[in-house]
Amino acid sequence: MKRIFVIDWMLLLVFILTACTGFGLHMVGYGGNHELWHNWAVFHIVASILFVIAVLYHIRMHWVGIKNG
Repeated sequence: MKRIFVIDWMLLLVFILTACTGFGLHMVGYGGNHELWHNWAVFHIVASILFVIAVLYHIRMHWVGIKNG
């Protein structure tokens, strides 16, 4: 599989992970269990950082098309 498609699929996967952890973080916030909230927050931050990295790679892979667009 071409590397560009791997980056695109990773971007989709990490977006879903970020959205799910954000939803989980929101739901746990109402429960009052701080330790559980902290764990969801850590997972959400890690997923968000991975999402930003995937976006940067995505832009880099498509830069020629963006530049010539």
